[in-house]
Amino acid sequence: MNLPFVSVVLPTYNRGSSILQAVQSVVDQSYANFELIIVDDASSDNTEELILGIKDPRIIYIKNKGNLGANASRNVGIQVSKGTYIAFQDSDDVWCKDKLERQVTILQNSDEKVGVVYTGFHRYKNNSITYIPDKSIPMEDKTNNLYQFLMYKNIVSTQTMLVKKQCFEVAGVFDPKMPRLQDWELCIRLSKYYTFCLIDEPLVHVYFSKDSISSNNKAYIEAKCMILKKYYENYDKKELQRMIKDLILFSSENNMFEVGFNILNQYFDNTLISRDLMVECYEVMDGKRKKFKKNYEIMNKIMKLKYNQVSLTTYFIDHNINNVAIYGMGELGNILYHELHHSEVHIRYGIDNMLKSYKDLEIITVNDELPMVDAIIVSAIFDFENIKDKLNKKVDYKIISLEAILNSYEM
Repeated sequence: MNLPFVSVVLPTYNRGSSILQAVQSVVDQSYANFELIIVDDASSDNTEELILGIKDPRIIYIKNKGNLGANASRNVGIQVSKGTYIAFQDSDDVWCKDKLERQVTILQNSDEKVGVVYTGFHRYKNNSITYIPDKSIPMEDKTNNLYQFLMYKNIVSTQTMLVKKQCFEVAGVFDPKMPRLQDWELCIRLSKYYTFCLIDEPLVHVYFSKDSISSNNKAYIEAKCMILKKYYENYDKKELQRMIKDLILFSSENNMFEVGFNILNQYFDNTLISRDLMVECYEVMDGKRKKFKKNYEIMNKIMKLKYNQVSLTTYFIDHNINNVAIYGMGELGNILYHELHHSEVHIRYGIDNMLKSYKDLEIITVNDELPMVDAIIVSAIFDFENIKDKLNKKVDYKIISLEAILNSYEM
């Protein structure tokens, strides 16, 4: 049986520091029947020299005469591609060795309605590792119901996709007008016509770069507005207002409220950005300010203990607590993890819906089975009683708040 020929499209711009690793992860694939089309978007660094120095006949190097942007560069690659299937790679990310082989096998043996096979990925950002798509999302939403799901949230990243080339003839290619979220917008169109299959494993490692387009918050707000406007008919008014509210809060949290609000006003009128909606936003922002203040007070207590050379582990030893789980692996949960790490107290697992990755700690969701421990320590400051009630319905372990532990010490 003839193996399908795959075209891998990799756009790049001034990524001389990372592109060799990205290219090498493609060249080293266990599936070898491919071409790698590198579209250099008029880089001014040593990218061209580095690529031309790689002696692999499967590599095709194209350099744009001017800077067209990542979307247009991907479209250049699609246009010149010879493959039956098309995959995408980014210039600062890494594929696992069997990624392409496993995707090709599935696509080759799938129903003709299947147009895309995508994989899970690990995102590395700010010293944390997050697995996407979240394991708590039902598989049906990640495959057969993906079109509806994508109206609210994206879980597919460009470099995880293997697509039948013919799909682009029906759904279209990347929209060069999108300042960000181009993979999301494309996947909405693709999922309207074709079924997606998912390999629910991290076969791609995605690295956050401070100077990449994915770090541009203004572009994010504009791109999200473009998607909401483009697929307006898929939302009712309440759903649309909820998503607009999320963008207002995002703008506020990133110290760009005025910028974000001005962008929103370009796309939506005051029937959607209503006075009531703004009052809701203010109440949420005020709640977050109070939470931030409370978190600061908790962290201040922890710092006082450290200053006085008092260890948090004494509480657990005094109360005969040897094995614990931490509920909430955010900032306070992470501090607690490091305080107890390598102490006499054994942290058996963490509970967090984001499923953040730790080298030596399993993270599960609250919906999973919770293995036996002496106590679950809740790092979340707000809503402790509701969290406690929810956990008590599942287990009969002690449920203790981090705040209560800190209050037990004389400051």
